[in-house]
Amino acid sequence: MAKEYQKTAKDLAFDRERAKFRRQIRDLQEDLRKARIQIEADDAVIEHQNEIIKELEEQNRKLRELTGLSPEAIETILNDAKRTAEASENIKNLLALSGALHY
Repeated sequence: MAKEYQKTAKDLAFDRERAKFRRQIRDLQEDLRKARIQIEADDAVIEHQNEIIKELEEQNRKLRELTGLSPEAIETILNDAKRTAEASENIKNLLALSGALHY
């Protein structure tokens, strides 16, 4: 009858080490897979944002072409409109507060 092979302590330690490295390899492969998926998603977002930028640049170009105004003039007009809207809102709030005080 053949004698059954008994692994030595060295063989067992080697098997444990090999199993540990296999787990590390699987974990790293999974991390790599997840990173690739994230990169693909990020690339899609970047591509979409680039499309939006191109559309906005085209709209900006058309606005300047239609108005015949420089970018600085358009910015001044928009800033003036913003300040006017803010002033109007402040006046409305003051009138509402004034009306509330009279009651």
